[in-house]
Amino acid sequence: MLQELDGWIRRKLRVLLWRQWKRVYTRVKMLRRRGLDEPRAWRSATNGRGPWWNAGASHMNAAYPTSFFTSMGLVSLLDTQLRIPVCFMNRRMRNRTSGGVRGRRG
Repeated sequence: MLQELDGWIRRKLRVLLWRQWKRVYTRVKMLRRRGLDEPRAWRSATNGRGPWWNAGASHMNAAYPTSFFTSMGLVSLLDTQLRIPVCFMNRRMRNRTSGGVRGRRG
């Protein structure tokens, strides 16, 4: 579940990047800057598909891989959960104050 959520978050960030580059020329320039060859960048920028589709496409995954987001400081939920010891995850948490709404005497 956390792995799917991590993937969804990265895809959403790629969507935001794609929407930020409003013009075709900007999309080509940014994809070229991240290492795509010119014909592939042009095909990707002019494909006519929406931001969500493009964010999941291979050209955006090649230009902005998981390592890019990790280097920018995005924390993986799955890695964070694996680092927490199991004994802390099963502890009982108090969710009420003592005595209910009216306090201790009520």
